[in-house]
Amino acid sequence: MNLKQIRNLWYLIGTIWFASCAYGVDDSERFTIDVTNTQLESPKLGNENFSVMANTDGSESVVVNWPLVSGAVGYLVNVNIVDDPSSPVVLIKDSLVDGCSILFQRLEDTKYEFSIKTIANQKLNNKDALESTTFPYSTMISAVTIPEGQDIAAFINANLTDSNVEQAFELEGGKQYTMNSLVDFRNNYITLRGSNKKNRPTVTVGSQGGLMTQNGLKIKFINFDCSSLTDESGFIGLGKTPDPSTSSESKGYTALGADKKAYIIDNPIIIQECNIKGLNNRPIIHNNKVGWCVKDFRIVDCIVQMNFDGAVSNNSFICMENVDWTKPTTTSIICNLMVKNSTIYNLSNDSKNRFIRFSTQVNPNQVFGTGSTSQFIFTNSTISKVMSAKEMGNNVKNSNLFYSDVKGCIFYDTWRLQKLFQGNWVKSWDKNTIFGILNTVDATDAKYCTTEDPQFVGPIDKVLDLSQVNGGINFKPQGANAVSWAAGDPRWYE
Repeated sequence: MNLKQIRNLWYLIGTIWFASCAYGVDDSERFTIDVTNTQLESPKLGNENFSVMANTDGSESVVVNWPLVSGAVGYLVNVNIVDDPSSPVVLIKDSLVDGCSILFQRLEDTKYEFSIKTIANQKLNNKDALESTTFPYSTMISAVTIPEGQDIAAFINANLTDSNVEQAFELEGGKQYTMNSLVDFRNNYITLRGSNKKNRPTVTVGSQGGLMTQNGLKIKFINFDCSSLTDESGFIGLGKTPDPSTSSESKGYTALGADKKAYIIDNPIIIQECNIKGLNNRPIIHNNKVGWCVKDFRIVDCIVQMNFDGAVSNNSFICMENVDWTKPTTTSIICNLMVKNSTIYNLSNDSKNRFIRFSTQVNPNQVFGTGSTSQFIFTNSTISKVMSAKEMGNNVKNSNLFYSDVKGCIFYDTWRLQKLFQGNWVKSWDKNTIFGILNTVDATDAKYCTTEDPQFVGPIDKVLDLSQVNGGINFKPQGANAVSWAAGDPRWYE
């Protein structure tokens, strides 16, 4: 959890007392006086006592209701965030609630510990509960745990069952795993996560390892060593033999006005809070030369270390190219892209690959139907040498149906952003810096970014060390504008 989230949580605590009363019942009904001279007990809790409430600002709250304990005057409530059990974050501490309900902010992928203790009405000679009731509440979906030391591919391929609902597999925090062949999730919506955000498991990926999917995929709280990976599918490969149900016709996009045939992944593909080491001339996502169109791809709170040196052509970091040209109506793109609070850096100069490449120039409405648009969001991220000798994008449509929102980013030794963020795109850019080393800053790029040497503290040219929290590198900027705007990946300011 970052400091901004914690501040927001403390802001919410100021409303808890009011909310607890609002969700309780009237005083005259709340605590009966026919219970006297009694040792009280704390309320029992189960999953049925927890529900979710949508807030007007788009956030969500957890609402906890518990049964009335007659003879009480209130309840002492504590709520901790226990993503790291050894270092809990106090959310609510010893709050005396005079009702039978309370709420707190609901965060994604968060583990809570909720405890409640009955406080007696001593005027009736009742006694407080001897013990609190403690209940674990989690916003994570339930998961199958993969035991330590298992090969992930062997385990998942043997235990995955096809389902229409999201499934999860969980790795034990701080443990070591291997992935020596492809994990094939088929057409299933999957979360693959570590059990502990602060003590991530590490997966060593073999030469033929990697992940393959035809549906949404969330990869969270895991470190990956891809130094040995040589399979052309890269880190995430999209299915080589698509399920017919994923076609644009089957999903109804043709009926909505789409005139390009494709296979569609509607659910998001997300890499979150992961460090990835050693993507050596292998993409982070690859369409496997199939006409896949991904509606939503995100890299959030990650460090990704590449070593693209140009030894392999047509193998961009985000590689949606080279579909079967015998089928001219087939295309392959990513519709919406987010890079947030992340550092993506390359160790070498590369004159043959891009950051992103599509198969053809198409508008989003040609794939997803009339009225569809695309958004490319880059927020507070550091992009270094991706790519220093080749333009950032290729086969990206120059159309006002694309929107770019780029704020608080540092682009270092990264050439010709304008080939990704095209001239006719609708742009919202603010507080970004750019600096050229191998190539001078493109004149068009200079219109949207402030040219400034970020003067990174360094080192910035090392292979990522997964044994260290931030990998043994340091992209903290010292350039005046970058520092005043707190531009780049926020982790370098901590």
